[in-house]
Amino acid sequence: GRRERLQAYRTSRDNGAAPVRRDSGGAIFIDFPAANKHKNGDGNMNATERIVESYFRIERKCFTITDIKIPKGNNRQIDILAYSLKSGECYHIEVGVTHCENWCADIEKLDAKFGYKFFGFPKNKRPSNPNTDYAKEKTYRQNIEKAYENYGFKPTDVIRVLCSWYFKEDKKKLEELIKKEANKYKLEKKNFEFLSFRDDVIPKIQEYIGTAHYDDEILRTFSLLCQYEKQKK
Repeated sequence: GRRERLQAYRTSRDNGAAPVRRDSGGAIFIDFPAANKHKNGDGNMNATERIVESYFRIERKCFTITDIKIPKGNNRQIDILAYSLKSGECYHIEVGVTHCENWCADIEKLDAKFGYKFFGFPKNKRPSNPNTDYAKEKTYRQNIEKAYENYGFKPTDVIRVLCSWYFKEDKKKLEELIKKEANKYKLEKKNFEFLSFRDDVIPKIQEYIGTAHYDDEILRTFSLLCQYEKQKK
C-alpha cells in the first residue's frame, strides 16, 4: 500500500542510496544511484526520456527513478518509475518518440509495444533460430514485476504509461485497446495510459516557463528556446 511504498523510499534514503530533494518550485526528486545506470553509458538519459521524467516530476509531483535494470531480464531496463505521495499512484513509463508522423505506431504495433515493454514478451528478431527467447516462448513479466516490488510497487497498482510523439488512432480505438490489454493481462483499464509527447508533455512543460523552476535544466532549455523565438520575431 501507500505506507509501504513510502517506507521503501525512506529505507533506501536512510541507507544512503536515495537522497531526497526538492527544486525551488517544490517539485520532488529522488536520486537512486544504483538505478541510474543509463543506456548510453555516460550518466545521461536520452533527451526525450529526460523531458518526460521532468514532466512527471514537475507536473504530476512525482518521485522519479530512471533506467532501472530488470533482475535477470536479459539486459532489459525500465525507462522511468514514478510515484506520487499525494495520490498514491505509481507509474512505469516507457518512452519511444519520433517526430515523423508516418512512423507513429498503429493499433497492432501499440499492442506489440505493450507486450514487449511492460510484460516482457520478446521480439522475433531471428525467426530461424530455435534458441531465442521468442522460440522458447520465454517472457520476463515476473522479472519486471520483481523490479516493481524492489521499489515498493505492487504490480496490480502500477499504471503502465506508453509515451509516443502522438497517437494517430482516435480516442475510441485507444480505449478499446486499453480494454483489450487489461483483459489480456488480467489487470484493470486504470493500469494503462497513453501519453502524447507532442500534445500532453510539451504543452505542460511550457506552462512552467517563467516560474521558479529554473534550476531544472529541461525548463531552462525550454525557456531559452522560447526567448529565442520571441526575440527573433
